[in-house]
Amino acid sequence: MALLSPTKPAAHRRAVGALIALVGLAACDFADPGRTGELDRGRFYYSCENTHDDGFCDRGDLSREFPTAVAVGSSFRLDYEPNDGTVHFDIISGCLDCLQRTDGRWTMTTEGRAPLLVENSSGEIYDLLHIEAKPATDLVVRVDDETWPGDTLVLIAGTLHDFGATPEAADGTELGGSLEYEWTIADTSIIEAWSSENRNDIELQALAAGETTVTVRSGDLSFEIPVEVREAG
Repeated sequence: MALLSPTKPAAHRRAVGALIALVGLAACDFADPGRTGELDRGRFYYSCENTHDDGFCDRGDLSREFPTAVAVGSSFRLDYEPNDGTVHFDIISGCLDCLQRTDGRWTMTTEGRAPLLVENSSGEIYDLLHIEAKPATDLVVRVDDETWPGDTLVLIAGTLHDFGATPEAADGTELGGSLEYEWTIADTSIIEAWSSENRNDIELQALAAGETTVTVRSGDLSFEIPVEVREAG
């Protein structure tokens, strides 16, 4: 059992959180160092769009490099920058049955590796990159940026806390890609949500003393945190 009691009031935390979100939006994509194409003619960039449903993009300590793998069924965006300044190119799938593009977003529908091909204006293959997809077998949940093991979380009434979820493969790899999430609170008189419930992250406020649970689901996966709220003092 652990006790979380931020020293700043809820209103102050909301203001600071909004400022941090704006800074993150402005700094999102250009911080990505990218990954060199396998023909060494340019770099691929994993694009985080601040849609708040790609848990990999929330991890500042990963330095926004390419994820090792994406979750099967998740979607993501990629950009490409050629070394020689070529501007007329297209990124196409080298496996139409397993790597598909819809409205500029890529989705890996099956486990394994699939090639993305960069095609120049002459229809020639200019560069390529293999993307790996792994099935998500678990959800990693963080409370105020700390991984939560699943025991009882003790909060102080009146405080705000950030919860986030990232899919994980059976080998422990944290997976990239946008998935659909659902957050539920068993008793909303004890805790309430301050943000949308269909994202991979959510802000919750402890309201009154009592016990409840916070559950996040994505597909067949779920993670439940028992919560005890105590009055201040």
